Amino acid sequence: MVPGGTAIPPRTARPFPFRYGGRSRCSLGTVESNPQANARRGRLAAIITVGHAVKHLYMGALEDVLMAQIKVGLGLTNTQFG
Repeated sequence: MVPGGTAIPPRTARPFPFRYGGRSRCSLGTVESNPQANARRGRLAAIITVGHAVKHLYMGALEDVLMAQIKVGLGLTNTQFG
């Protein structure tokens, strides 16, 4: 109750605006599922995932293997290497 004796109406739950697959209705208009677009999205997600994994492998190798080889190759001490 609010001051004055009136009750606040309960909020009604609004359904999620998108349905997966087929045709759905949202506030921006009608959205249709396109199998070719879904395949391209899947391919893009796979490429990004593989690229990110390669980045992690490269950074791990850079710190553990490559930097140690550079240190030995240049004949640096631990102090000089930092």
